[in-house]
Amino acid sequence: IGMQNNMLNRIIMSILNFLIKENEIKQEEIDIYYFGLECIILKVVHYISYIIIGVIMGNVLEMLISACIFKVLRTHAGGYHAKTRIGCYIFSCVMIFMLCISNRMVFSMASYVIATIISDIIIIILAPMDNSNNVLDDKEKKLHKQKTLKILVLSNIIIGLLIYQNNVIFRYCVCGVVLTAFALVLGLYNRNYKLITKKNIGEIQG
Repeated sequence: IGMQNNMLNRIIMSILNFLIKENEIKQEEIDIYYFGLECIILKVVHYISYIIIGVIMGNVLEMLISACIFKVLRTHAGGYHAKTRIGCYIFSCVMIFMLCISNRMVFSMASYVIATIISDIIIIILAPMDNSNNVLDDKEKKLHKQKTLKILVLSNIIIGLLIYQNNVIFRYCVCGVVLTAFALVLGLYNRNYKLITKKNIGEIQG
């Protein structure tokens, strides 16, 4: 992880030093541009990796549809988040890989409907779920809850219309909703596991 951080730091500083030399930015603005460049580079690496996974799995378009639903919902619903950058990268790639695997499978219509209903219930109950990197106050939780529900309703309407039109794209939309619910369940498990571990350590020390 340290080597990757050093490599990223060297790339960013090389770009910033060039921009400073060309009088495009000022020295005192370097921290702001460093943060911005870091975010952009990490996002680009993530997205390129997702597309590569989609190409390898042979379903880029299907992956993009599922990922859009998942990304928009997860932005407000929250769920499991890794603490480190490399952990976040690996988790995100695993989730995209799971999307690709799910999209290659074909289930009965009843299975998709049941999976959507169960996922909806999980999202309604658990969202929004914050984490140690992004703690929400009551006002923020209420706002994210409202946005999550609106997006969820819209997603369900889209799924319903696609089913009515007998369009197979509904399967990819369902996968995005299901994976959002999975991320929330995983986040809940991780939170409870930490609480139990902390409690057990306290009892041992006591």
